Parts: sequence; structure tokens; C-alpha cells
Amino acid sequence: MKNIIYPLIILFSACAPKNKHPAKHIRADGTISTDSLQIITDGVIIKNNQQLTDSAKTFTLHPGLKPPLTGDLPFGSDILANTKFPSKWDTSEEATDKDKQIDDLWLQAYHYYNVIDEKKVISKPNIKNVEYIRLNYPYNFIDSITNSIDSVRYQLPDFGPYKCYYAQLTYLKAIEKPYCREAGNLILYNPETGHAKVINVFFSTEGEIEAEYRLFYIGKNRVIQIFYSKGGELESYFKREFLIRVDDDGKVVIKKL
Repeated sequence: MKNIIYPLIILFSACAPKNKHPAKHIRADGTISTDSLQIITDGVIIKNNQQLTDSAKTFTLHPGLKPPLTGDLPFGSDILANTKFPSKWDTSEEATDKDKQIDDLWLQAYHYYNVIDEKKVISKPNIKNVEYIRLNYPYNFIDSITNSIDSVRYQLPDFGPYKCYYAQLTYLKAIEKPYCREAGNLILYNPETGHAKVINVFFSTEGEIEAEYRLFYIGKNRVIQIFYSKGGELESYFKREFLIRVDDDGKVVIKKL
């Protein structure tokens, strides 16, 4: 998997993880520069000569890359929902072509969430008190999660009795170890009480030798899928970790997979 390194991270470059995730593959216009690449879409390998232009040798990223303009469902990269990633693949210099294809596909899925920060922040609801619904965080990012809920990017369809919002913020608390670079949260807001339930559904971290990620996908049925991934110099890991639903009475049901 490819670690996206942003210009503002230059100050922290000395502490950046030593993994193979360069951002140079991603262009601002939503294309990837490459000499030879195959993309797996719905289990079908698309040869590079079907997607690349002869002059620029670029391909347009899978539609699952692009976040919606409005807060409609489904929400999240459909690559995650429609692709069966292996639990582990090789990212070393000796990686096979198949492993490289998987890695590039994962990068497309991740970049969906990366570009959400380009959305303008909208007004958040009048929250009077907050309840954090904790999943099994590999680290304690409560400060980053707290900071990020002010940056609401979307209002999604209602979940049970709740108004639902998605907030995301990049460049959080550099003093946290490992460095939590991004956090995204679902805010389930009860307009009658002003009470909000917050679920962290997205993060990316930078450690000394590897990076860790939480990604999500919300289907039209309002079931929230949570994915966990980790990658470094030699190998990457991926698993579907939780299913979350909100009942009509407001109960949040979490199933660990």
C-alpha cells in the first residue's frame, strides 16, 4: 500500500515511516502516473493498454475513488465493498505483479478518503454533550477525534432518530505517538436532546516503520462496514473488522467480525 505524504508533512519528514507509500503516483487531476499497471475491478484485470493514454501513460481512477458531491448513500469507497482483498500481501522489492496490483487497488480505495478534505466545512449541529462509542483502537486517539468533529464535511441521511454527519480533519496532533495524520467520524445527533454519539470510522497513522488505517463503507441499507489495514516496507495486511447498524430506537449495534 502506498503512504500518501503531503507537502505540509515536510516538517515531520525526519520521523516519517519508512514504508513504500509514495504520493508521487497521485496527480491532482485524479490520475496516477505509471509505466505499467493493471487494475482489478470487480475481479476483472484491466490491461494497462485499455486504460492508459500513449502520451501521458495515465489512467482515470476507479469511480469509487471520488467522494459524492452530496451526502447520499452509499458513502465510502465501493472498492472496499466490492473487492475481496487478501488478508496479507507482499510490498517488498520482490513483490509479484499480482501483489502490486492489489497494492495499487488499495491505494485507490484509500485516496477516496484522502480527497474528502477538499470538501468545504459545513455548519455542525448544536451539540450539547458527546458520547464516544469506542471501537478497539490500536492506540488512543481521543484528542484527534475530539479535534476533528468540528470539521463536518457532509450531512448524510438520517440513521434511526439521529441526524447523521461525517466530519474529517487532516494534520491533527503531531505530538501523538504514533502520529495520527487524519481522523474521520460519524456524528449521530439527536436534535431533541442535543446529545451526539460519535464513532471513529476513519484514521491513518504514521509510525517508525509502518502505517495503520481504518476505513469505512456505508451501504444504502445504512450498515456501516469498518476495515482495518496496516502496511510497511515488506508486507501489508487487511481485514473487515466491524459491522455497525443503528436501530429505529437509536440503539447502536456493533458486531465484531
